[in-house]
Amino acid sequence: ALQHRPEEPRIHYHLGLLFLTWNQHDHAETEFNNVLKLDPSFYAARLHLAHLYLSQNKLDEAEAQYHTLINLGFGDADSLNNLG
Repeated sequence: ALQHRPEEPRIHYHLGLLFLTWNQHDHAETEFNNVLKLDPSFYAARLHLAHLYLSQNKLDEAEAQYHTLINLGFGDADSLNNLG
């Protein structure tokens, strides 16, 4: 699917999820960033990327993603909780 539609953010998102389940965090990060290059407002990809950064103790990167979610209008409890 990726070969035929590399511009489709949902394909990259699902690949990112697969890489997460396989504990291949570097590949997951790459795929979530690919999603956000194609669609910066893709909520789930940005949230998963923020959680991934948090789990890796990349606090500045996680905080930036959570702030971006809030600035995009996604002031959900999960994002706000992780900032607090």
